[in-house]
Amino acid sequence: PRLLIVSEFWPYGLRVAGSSVMAYFRFLESKGFICHLMKNNGLQRLTEPLVAELEPLGKEHYFNIFAERAHV
Repeated sequence: PRLLIVSEFWPYGLRVAGSSVMAYFRFLESKGFICHLMKNNGLQRLTEPLVAELEPLGKEHYFNIFAERAHV
């Protein structure tokens, strides 16, 4: 069945917790999800270069992502 996830994507919070947005992104991709950044009332496909740009941002920067897996 189709599975959809809406999740917070907070680079600083993930670093403090001992992880990273890249690790989270790669985990979702490894499970068959296609991830999008939710912004400006739309979706922007997340790619590794874009996630790498978000990685060093400070605690005031957080995002929401939409992840979709069409097949299990």
